[in-house]
Amino acid sequence: MTKIDKVLLGSIFSVLSIAWFILLWNSTVDQSIIFTIIISMLFSIFTLYGVIKVLRVFFDSADLLNWKKRQKD
Repeated sequence: MTKIDKVLLGSIFSVLSIAWFILLWNSTVDQSIIFTIIISMLFSIFTLYGVIKVLRVFFDSADLLNWKKRQKD
């Protein structure tokens, strides 16, 4: 597992634990609102993860750091 995967898992577990705490603490709130919040948070986390993966692949394939070094030579 890379560092990004560990951060992703940690953020997912923290979101789920916060949502579970809200469910236990305030059970009178409409359940659908809480599940909507959970789903939107998870969707945003996965979207961010996908963007990071795509950017990593792009920068690895472009090899921009070595290109800048070659420009100086």
